[in-house]
Amino acid sequence: MINNKKITAIIKTTPPTEIPVQTDFIRLDAFLKLANAVESGGQAKAAIQEGRVRVNGEACPMRGKKLRPGDVVRFAGEGYLVTESDQPFRGTLPQSPEATAPPPGRSLGD
Repeated sequence: MINNKKITAIIKTTPPTEIPVQTDFIRLDAFLKLANAVESGGQAKAAIQEGRVRVNGEACPMRGKKLRPGDVVRFAGEGYLVTESDQPFRGTLPQSPEATAPPPGRSLGD
């Protein structure tokens, strides 16, 4: 005889922790460090490559995945919501080599 009892599980989830970012986007690996979900970039890389990080409900194997406000990251039983910071970005962003190179025919000392 087969027992056809229906089992219902209730899983309580806490709302994701809001993590404000000061730029238009942030890479997934950098976001995990910003959220203090991992201690190093190496830990972030390993967790992402092992498929333990979910972005908007799907496993994401791309550590360079660009996250924008509204994206939800889940890792190690915790949830993190990317939000826009109300504080302006005051640091410096890396520039491309073209942006710092002198014009053709000139050197940096000219």
